[in-house]
Amino acid sequence: MKPEPEPVEEEEDLLGDLANDLKDLDPDKDRNRPNIVNPGAAAGDRDQERVGEGRELTITEEALLQACVEQKYRVDKNARGWEQFIIRVRVQLNIDGSMSGPIEVLNQGEIARSGNAAYQAAARNAVAAISSCFPLDGLDPARYSNWKSFTYNFRPEDY
Repeated sequence: MKPEPEPVEEEEDLLGDLANDLKDLDPDKDRNRPNIVNPGAAAGDRDQERVGEGRELTITEEALLQACVEQKYRVDKNARGWEQFIIRVRVQLNIDGSMSGPIEVLNQGEIARSGNAAYQAAARNAVAAISSCFPLDGLDPARYSNWKSFTYNFRPEDY
């Protein structure tokens, strides 16, 4: 006597399920809006890097700042561990584009705990470089709420 074959389960109708899911999409939804993964996160914290407190600098505004910083900031590539000299700073500006307070190094504790004098010097150089960029021409006063306070990340591979 031959054993009976096990019953074959029905295959899932993946395309049918997808079609049903697509019916529920809102065609008027703004598809150009960035996908903020964690809207409650601190400034600069999300899957895709950005600057601003819940808002963004435009690409043009960011490019203006980046161009200025690139001219002024250098990493000592002979220093021990230079590849990991990431420095995060918070900048606060007045409506005229001048700084409204001192630049805050957000990861100062990590830098100090490293005991690496070159890392500490890189942080001081980052603050000096970004400070020298302000007032920054090209910031639209109508967008002041977007750029009045933002986080800027110095990554060694960028310099």
